[in-house]
Amino acid sequence: MREKIYISGPITGYEINERRDAFKRVQMELEESYGAKHVFNPLENGLPTNAHRSEHMREDLKQLLKCTAIYFMPGWEKSAGCQLEFNIATQIGLAIFLERHKEWIVDFSTAKFIDK
Repeated sequence: MREKIYISGPITGYEINERRDAFKRVQMELEESYGAKHVFNPLENGLPTNAHRSEHMREDLKQLLKCTAIYFMPGWEKSAGCQLEFNIATQIGLAIFLERHKEWIVDFSTAKFIDK
């Protein structure tokens, strides 16, 4: 199975265009490394921007379950949505990348690291 990476980062409380730019930057960086069709950007989930937050979360979580890895942008620790994504990712065994630490974590409970 080809690796598919989910981007997780705080959105609520930020200016939406700044978040679009930040998520797009991460998406482009990951696409260069992993291929254009294998990065999921939740700000491009196909729903209208004005759809309710719960609709966005439902769609995003469906996509998260199809991924093999998740990339956490700075500030994820303070976002309820990101914390939910983190909990799901650790429970289903996704590889985790913390942007702030620039390292992939294989198993968060034992803090084993692998190279990118």
